[in-house]
Order: sequence, then C-alpha cells, then structure tokens
Amino acid sequence: MSEREFLYQIRLKIFQEADKKEIPITLLDEKHYISRKCFYKWWKRREEEGDEGLRLKIRSAMWAFKINLRLLNRY
Repeated sequence: MSEREFLYQIRLKIFQEADKKEIPITLLDEKHYISRKCFYKWWKRREEEGDEGLRLKIRSAMWAFKINLRLLNRY
C-alpha cells in the first residue's frame, strides 16, 4: 500500500467514526492527533467530492513529507 493510500484509509477511518456520532468531533480530533481546522477542511472536501475528497492533495514535496512522516509515526 502506498503512503497516499495509507493516509486516505486513515482519513476514511476517522470519518467512519465521525459518522457514528458516538464521540464529539473535538475528542475524535484529539484521538487522531489532527486539528479541528484540518478535520473541517477534509469534511468540506468530502461534502463536495465524496470520499475521493479525502485523498491527499499535494501542495509541495516538503509539506507532503512532513505530513506523511507525522502520521506514519502515529499509526
């Protein structure tokens, strides 16, 4: 599995938990080490594009490297 696919699967997992509405978004964000701003950015893209909106959108190579490294170390 590629890193991009791995990150996509993590985001899907986060939104599957959010869809259940069992815990508040704030606690869900803390559990997965993401900011509320990031969650709601993904949420907006998911609303507009469906689950494909959760795929990684590369801004720069260094930014992608930092994000991947941070998330890969947590899972």
